[in-house]
Amino acid sequence: MNANEQPDGILLDLIRYAMNIATVVGGLVLVAGLLVIMVVRANPASGPSPGGEQASQAVPAPTEAPAAGEPAEPEAPEAPSPGLLALGEEVFVNQGCGACHTIEGVAQGVVGPALTNMGAVAGGRAGEAGVADAEAYVRQSIVEPNAYTVEECPTGACAPGVMPANFGDVLSEEELDALVEYLLVQEGGG
Repeated sequence: MNANEQPDGILLDLIRYAMNIATVVGGLVLVAGLLVIMVVRANPASGPSPGGEQASQAVPAPTEAPAAGEPAEPEAPEAPSPGLLALGEEVFVNQGCGACHTIEGVAQGVVGPALTNMGAVAGGRAGEAGVADAEAYVRQSIVEPNAYTVEECPTGACAPGVMPANFGDVLSEEELDALVEYLLVQEGGG
């Protein structure tokens, strides 16, 4: 045995050991970063405001009951929970929706219509299609994608038969509900 062989073997073992430690530490840092992002997205109002003060929860002012004979104003729909929206985004990403559809800051699809502004346009599209409401329109567009074909896709007119028609079978009811709510809160530009 050569005298140079043993130190080289030890040196290689040390390098492998250091690389394994670096991989584990890098993975832990990545996981910690993702957890921080999830917590901030789930509760953005809990952090300090730009002025340094803790954000406070707004308490709605009490409203008076309508006088007799006056119509009552419809109640605003309850906002979806952050957990439901996180699941909706997870479904959007994990089911590959972003390969075709764009949501600004999430995915840059190149085939299907952009969904960045879905929450703002779904109600109008529902009315044009004769559907009860925006939620029903989005839900049916997912489970029966050929029921409504919008005109604008990144490459021109949207073609029927491109989107998979099996999401009603593939997604659980909870996943479908979450995806619908996630798309309905998309009210960005575009």
